[in-house]
Amino acid sequence: MRFWQCLRNTFSALDAVADKGAQAAVIFTAGFADIGAEGAALQDALSTRARKVGVRLLGPNCLGMFHAAMGHCPTFSSALRNGMPLPGRVGLVTQSGAYGTHLLELARARRIGVNYWAVGACGAGLDPVASGQYRD
Repeated sequence: MRFWQCLRNTFSALDAVADKGAQAAVIFTAGFADIGAEGAALQDALSTRARKVGVRLLGPNCLGMFHAAMGHCPTFSSALRNGMPLPGRVGLVTQSGAYGTHLLELARARRIGVNYWAVGACGAGLDPVASGQYRD
């Protein structure tokens, strides 16, 4: 029961960012649709709440994103441990954080500039492909 209460705390965090005027949020927390029916029901409720309060979601259970041109970097990806990728015109969108991290490492090794990267994971709200509208 304690685990489910932790997930429910995500709702109060969502309400808090909405109260501050945020239009989007990254939900790193795992344990929603990725673990079964009860988690999926909580994820559906989270999506409903996000729509109600006007906040777009990336996640849950995601590694985050970055937007190089804006210097916006809500992620804990190890791909950025040595700094941001070279600036460029490439955008990467992956479902898997591990694969996205791998692609960023490959881009750095090959000196390919990446401006935008997003991981969708469970996808409760903001479609990471549609989130590309925020890339400029």
